[in-house]
This record gives sequence, structure tokens and C-alpha cells, in this order.
Amino acid sequence: MPKAKKKFSQNFLQDSGVIEDIVAGCDISCSSRVVEVGPGYGALTKSLLRNTAHVTAIEIDKDAISYLRANFSGTQLSLVEGDFLDYDLKLLSEPYKLIGNLPYHISTPILFHIDRHSDYILNATLMLQREVCDRLTAAP
Repeated sequence: MPKAKKKFSQNFLQDSGVIEDIVAGCDISCSSRVVEVGPGYGALTKSLLRNTAHVTAIEIDKDAISYLRANFSGTQLSLVEGDFLDYDLKLLSEPYKLIGNLPYHISTPILFHIDRHSDYILNATLMLQREVCDRLTAAP
């Protein structure tokens, strides 16, 4: 497993049982259109591709992009290179399911970005650090 880069607040899913549980909870089928936020080195992507025909993944890390290009089929995976926060989700003009293991330091901006561009999001399955969840559910 490549080393996580601090500048991207990366944390990689490694436990295959946890990954399978996450994908099972995403409610995807072979016809689902899936968008993955920050696939990293593809641990979740691999499982998603076993459960649906196509995944669009948005990744900023050049090393991860090179790895994904070398290890995943171009017909099953569309890779968007760049910052998720700069990507106009409205370009995905068909309904899709959004999935991601979000980095701690930009979880809140990502959530606001998703909210502003939620027109076609059928559902979102997002892994967040406990501290972020505690903030989201805290009383005003």
C-alpha cells in the first residue's frame, strides 16, 4: 500500500470486509451510475466495479492517478484528474450515486460542494471521521 500523503489528508481503506460492507450499503446495481470522490489507490473502486458496470472517479493525487490508469480498465473507469471542489457536478447530467472516503481537513467544503450541486445525486455514501460527524450532529 502506498504511503498516504499528508497534504491531501489521505486515509486509505484497507480492510476488505469493511470495504465490502460499505459497497453493500451503497445500494448499487449493475445499471447504477456511480461517482467516487477521491479513489486514492482504488481499494473501494475495485469493489464498486465488481458491483456496477461503470465508475467515474475524481482524483487530485498524480501518483494515485498513474496507479489507477495502470491498474483499471479504461472502459469501466472514467478518471477525472483534478480537485473535486473545482469539478462542476452538473456536468454529470444523468442521476448518479456518490461515494467517497473523505479527507478530514476538507470534509466540510466537500459537503457544501455536494449540497450546491446535488441536482442529480440519487444518494451519497460518505465516510467521515468521527469528529466531523460529531460537528454535523451537534446542537447549535
